[in-house]
Parts: sequence; C-alpha cells; structure tokens
Amino acid sequence: MSSGNKSIISKIPAREWRGLVPAMEGGRLKVALICHLCGTTDHWTAAQMVGPQTALPKVIQMGWRADGKVTCPACIAAKRKKPEGKVVPMKLVTPVATAGDVDLDQMKKHKRLVILALEDYFDEASRRYREGKTDKAIADELDLSDAFVAKVREEFYGAIAEPEDVAAFRAQLDAAKQLCADLERQLSGLCQRNGWRV
Repeated sequence: MSSGNKSIISKIPAREWRGLVPAMEGGRLKVALICHLCGTTDHWTAAQMVGPQTALPKVIQMGWRADGKVTCPACIAAKRKKPEGKVVPMKLVTPVATAGDVDLDQMKKHKRLVILALEDYFDEASRRYREGKTDKAIADELDLSDAFVAKVREEFYGAIAEPEDVAAFRAQLDAAKQLCADLERQLSGLCQRNGWRV
C-alpha cells in the first residue's frame, strides 16, 4: 500500500502541488509546508492518499498560501500590514544620512514589505510586472515613495524590461516611420520627373 501510494505521488506533476512537499509516512499522507520567505515549517496530514486538489484547500484553510511558492500566515500578514506612522520618502532614499535622519529598523521593515509585494507582483523571468502593477502601485499600496520601491526592486530583482505591448507598439512606430521615409522619397522622385516643386 505504501509503495503504491508513493508511486501515485511520483506520477502527479510537482507543479500541481504548487510548492507543497507530499510524502507517505506510516500509510498516511503528510504534506510538508516550508515558507519560502522565513523558513517556518508546518504540515498537514490525511489518513489516506489524496491529490493536490484536496490538500491545497486544507492548506489554505490553515492560513498558508501555495501558488508555486509556499508562504506562511505570518509573512502573509506582514505583507498586508501597512507601515505605521507617516513615511518621509526623501529620508528613505537618501544615499548618505546621519544616524538621526533614518530609523534603520523602520527602513528594514519597509524594505521587507516591498520585497513581499515584489514576490507577488514582479515576474523575475521576464523582468516585468504582472498586469496592472508598477513601482508606483506598490508605493501607493504601502504608502512609500516610488523612488524607494524602485531602489529595492533594482537591488534585488534588477532593472525592468520594456513591457511587451510597449515594445510591440515601438516596432510598429519604427515601421511607420520607415514607410513615411520611403513615401517621401517616392514623392520627391515623382516631383522631379514632372518638373514640380517638392
């Protein structure tokens, strides 16, 4: 029974578990939960072998998030919590500051919040934000400055790649400019052949 269940687990693509780690122990399914941000661990067990379609809702009921990366309830709550007090953006982004200008603990907290937001909104593979999200959107959500969010993003994720729709439109614009240049040359040739001013 145990070896059969292990075989079943191996046949389910890992992506369907969305970051969860299933294993059979003593005839019971044990799903390990490991937060990708803080390393907190937990687990969910079932009396028999079940698939991810059953395990995932149970994990979500426990307060965890599993979307390819597993996140614990504490880190989810930290992301949702707004920073306390009024933030002075210029002090956050000042490269050189005296000890009294910046609360380093507060800055670290703000940086963690930005990183949590980037984990959800920024696609590292394409180096682009997911639709509808920008540095400014994160800054508004966390009540921080655009410049501070951009600085953290560039430090940990790098520069933003040009959005696909912008790149596509730029290519169309370049093609249109080339067409206009070709048409102007044709017009000039026609005018010269007919003795007409250009």
